[in-house]
Amino acid sequence: MQPGLTLREIVERRVAVGTSATDADAYLALARSINSGMAPRVWTANLADGRAIQVCHQPMPDGSWVATHEDITALAANQQIVDERISLQTLIDWVPDYLWVKDTESRFVVANRALAVDSGREKTSDMIGLTDFDLHAPELARKFRAIEEIVLRSGQPMIDKEEFIVDASGAGKWVSSTKVPLRNARDEIIGLVGIAHDVTARKQADILRDGQAHILEMIAMSALLEDVLDRLMRLVESQLTGIFGSVLLLDKDGSHLRHGGAPSLAKDYTTAVDGIAIGPKVGSCGTAVYRREPVIVSDIMQDPLWEDYRHVVAPFGYRSCWSTPILSHQVSLRCIR
Repeated sequence: MQPGLTLREIVERRVAVGTSATDADAYLALARSINSGMAPRVWTANLADGRAIQVCHQPMPDGSWVATHEDITALAANQQIVDERISLQTLIDWVPDYLWVKDTESRFVVANRALAVDSGREKTSDMIGLTDFDLHAPELARKFRAIEEIVLRSGQPMIDKEEFIVDASGAGKWVSSTKVPLRNARDEIIGLVGIAHDVTARKQADILRDGQAHILEMIAMSALLEDVLDRLMRLVESQLTGIFGSVLLLDKDGSHLRHGGAPSLAKDYTTAVDGIAIGPKVGSCGTAVYRREPVIVSDIMQDPLWEDYRHVVAPFGYRSCWSTPILSHQVSLRCIR
C-alpha cells in the first residue's frame, strides 16, 4: 500500500485478499453516501473469514476523511458470551428452587436468585467465588464439602438427598438436593451442578405423623407423664418456627399450676413459674385457666396481664405468649402454651 493509491485501487486489493465485506462498486457507493454528510459514523463489517471489523469514519472540513478499521472479533465473541450468560442468568432466576454451579474447589460460579436471597446476598453476582463456609456453620459446610468431594472424585451423582439448612434469616428448612458432576468437551470433571427443592412441608408432615405414633406408643406403654408431655412439646415445636412450647398442670387444689413439660424454655424460668397461682391477672397461662378461655398476649412487656411478672420473664427475652386451657376427661383443667 503506497501513498497515492485511489480508494478504488485500495478496495480492489482488499477484495482480492478477502478483507472487504462487499465488492468494490458496492463499497464505493457506501463511501459516497457516508462522505456526503459531515456527521461521524461508526459501523461493524463482518468479513467472510469470520472476523468483525469496526469502522470509525470522521469527515474533515476540506471534504476528506479519516477512517480507522479495528479488528473487534475477540470483543464481539466476549460480548456474545456475556449476552448468553445474562440470558442464562435470567432463565435460572425464574426457577423457584435453588440452582447453582460450582468449580472443583466448591466455589460458586453460577447461582440463581432464590439461592442468593436465602443466603443473604442482594445480587447473584455476590455469590460468585463464595463457598459453603461463607454461608453455613462450619460443621454443616464441612458436611456439604465432603459430599461434593465424593461426587467430584467418583463422577457419580447424588440424587434427592434430604438435607437440613438454616438460611440467612435463621429459618431452618429441609431441601431435597441433587448434585451431578459437570464435564467439559474432553469428558473431564470441571465442577458440579446442583439443584435443591424445598421439602419442608412434606418433612414436617412426616415428622408429625411419626411423632403422633410415638406419643401414642408411649401412652400405651404407660410412660411417665413428664416424658409424654416433653415429647408432645417437641413435636409441636417441630411444626412451627420461633416458638417454645410448654404444658402446665393444674394442681389438686385447683388454684396452682405445676410444671408439666417445657423442653426448650430456660430451666430457671420454668422453676420460677412452677406453683404459680391462677387469677385474673397472672400472665397468660394463669389468666387462661382462671377465665377458662384462650389468652393471647402479643407484647409481654406492655400487656397489663404480665405487669406483676415482667421481672420474671424479662431476663430470658420472651416477648409474647398465647395460652389456652384444656379439659381432661375428668374435667380438670390443664394449660398449654
